[in-house]
Amino acid sequence: IAPNEGIQLQEANFQEALLGQLAGLPGTRLVLAGGGVRVLEWTPPPTTRTQLLTGASPRVAAWSLPSPAGTPVVSGPPADWHVSSDGRRGYVVEGDYWREQRGAYQASVRLATTGPATVQVWDLSSHRLLAQRTTTATGGVSMLRMPFVLDRVAPPSVYTGWGPFRLYRPLPPPGAVVEVRVWTAGNDLVDVYGVGVSRTGPAAHERKD
Repeated sequence: IAPNEGIQLQEANFQEALLGQLAGLPGTRLVLAGGGVRVLEWTPPPTTRTQLLTGASPRVAAWSLPSPAGTPVVSGPPADWHVSSDGRRGYVVEGDYWREQRGAYQASVRLATTGPATVQVWDLSSHRLLAQRTTTATGGVSMLRMPFVLDRVAPPSVYTGWGPFRLYRPLPPPGAVVEVRVWTAGNDLVDVYGVGVSRTGPAAHERKD
């Protein structure tokens, strides 16, 4: 699975959620992780004939997200896998893409930090910072929740081919690509376990029937 490779970045959160579901199955091991690609091998129990993997989740595992100032920690039980800051200044987690409609939302980040860490929500479609919050030392793993409002969306921008080569497929509905990032100055240890985006209500300017 390569969530952030190719031309369909708005589907990255689907693939990242799929990675978390696969990793959580008994008998799964991570074979390879590098270059944006994650390879997992699953040995099902002898009595298992089918396994449903929906890829639908309001939260994704942070270890699957690329980051310039973070290193995936994938030892021990998959529930403990996370991204850990490596001492550099920059984003510990980024690359989770959520295609959302106008409305009110809540970003959530499960993390542990020994000092200040900043959580940001970006609208990548219009390059706008929608929300930002800096947390201090958490004293262990905790959940940070931050509300934000998405008040504008854009027509879908989808690759359809080049020159005489055309790719025909249904276009997704208008929306905005939202990304949740975790930033550190590099002075403290920041461990991020998961990030998510969930809708809480319509945008303030939308009419309620």
